[in-house]
Amino acid sequence: MVINARGAHDLQRVAAELNGLTEVRALAGDIGDDWHREALVEAAGQPIDLLVNNASMLGPSPSRRWPITR
Repeated sequence: MVINARGAHDLQRVAAELNGLTEVRALAGDIGDDWHREALVEAAGQPIDLLVNNASMLGPSPSRRWPITR
C-alpha cells in the first residue's frame, strides 16, 4: 500500500499505525507535481489494483496559486 499526503509528520504517524496491519510506503508531497505522481506510481508497482483519491477543501497547494476546491 502506498499512501500520500502533503504533511510528512502526520503521514509518517499514520503509516506507523497502518504498518501493524499491512506493508505501507508513505510518500509526502503534492500530487500537483508531475514528479511526485510518477514516484507514487513507481512505489506502488505493477499492477495497480486500486486508486483512492480522497481530496478535500484543504486550502492552497504549495505548488499552485489557487485553493483545492470541490
